[in-house]
Amino acid sequence: MPYYKNRDELHTKFFPLQKAAFKFYTDEYFNEKEVNERAQELFTIIDEAFDQHNLKGYYDNNAHDRDYLKKIVQHQLDRINNRVPIDVYKTTQPEAPFVRIGPVDHELEQQEYDWFQNVCNQQGMSTQAWVSSQIIATALYRPIIENKHWVEFHWGIRARGNDTSHLVTGEAPDFSGLTHLATLFVSSKTPELTVSSDSLTYLSIGGDIVQKLTLLGQASLQKLHMDYLKSLNYCDISSINVADLWDIDTRGTKNLTFHCTEAQYKYCEALRKSRTKKTQIPSTSAEIDKYAAYYNWDGGYSFLNWVIKHPKCELATALNIYWLGSPLYFAGKEAEQVESYNLDNYKLLKTIEKRVLKKKYVSNQIAFDATASLDKDELEKARKSIAPELFQAPYSA
Repeated sequence: MPYYKNRDELHTKFFPLQKAAFKFYTDEYFNEKEVNERAQELFTIIDEAFDQHNLKGYYDNNAHDRDYLKKIVQHQLDRINNRVPIDVYKTTQPEAPFVRIGPVDHELEQQEYDWFQNVCNQQGMSTQAWVSSQIIATALYRPIIENKHWVEFHWGIRARGNDTSHLVTGEAPDFSGLTHLATLFVSSKTPELTVSSDSLTYLSIGGDIVQKLTLLGQASLQKLHMDYLKSLNYCDISSINVADLWDIDTRGTKNLTFHCTEAQYKYCEALRKSRTKKTQIPSTSAEIDKYAAYYNWDGGYSFLNWVIKHPKCELATALNIYWLGSPLYFAGKEAEQVESYNLDNYKLLKTIEKRVLKKKYVSNQIAFDATASLDKDELEKARKSIAPELFQAPYSA
């Protein structure tokens, strides 16, 4: 007998289907066979919704789709099937390097367990007190420890409303040692906060006291939330990678100024559209080359035209853009022979050609060789129709 009788609605509406995935979780110790049967039925409904009924996800660019829903159900199924027996749960504490979150003991790598233990010691809490007071409800719906690594961490966030029995104080810890940390919630307890990470994709900042935020590391953030922070007036993002940053939420944070580079500002639409002040510092040649390589040409040609006309744009950067623009397709054509939808591309290549031949670019720290990516026939055609100055940019001592 099916467990889900409202299949028609679940097949065609995303939010009821998401609600069903969320509601699958339970701490009740009922029949394991029933739990697994329910999970398999829900997996089937999710697949049917997307395959047969063309259900669209929510926030498609944030992966709220089939995989997102199935991951929720699988996580909750794992929590049920891997739960600690009730008598053990009531009478024991997990031994290092395990952390008990809800009814499940999760193993951490020793280095990350030691880091966590040190954080707890500094706050005068046991690891279990930290989990109960700081780990919020998201742990029910997605894993916060995977493959022995923290993938999500909460610092300074009260999990139980007005419970003041375990409040954190002082500076936030250094998160850079958590090499797989993707999601971080921090409520700052100091006026200045620095967050360094090489792995974060989602950062949420809270705390009425924080005035200055500095982001460091090589992480490629996708979401940065700093909403309703009445004291925050400065955020330095000039050292991080904004290539994938599509969601900046600063609602209610009225006096914020972003400190960024000019390339970050030109590249990142979310940054430009955020209702904040911006101060820009000059970009280096290496940074300009990095964002030019990341850029999705579907975003238009404004950014690329800015790059090729920038005084610090190196010859290699300009040539890389040139060959990405398919110059062989346009070889021998005049503007009036080019389709209207390709005209911006054509004009970009012509601008690069003119600037290269007039020696407007330097060749310094970045090298480029177009011949390495052309087959024999393409190279022969290119030699006949493209000026030799447009093929290579050597390193310069």
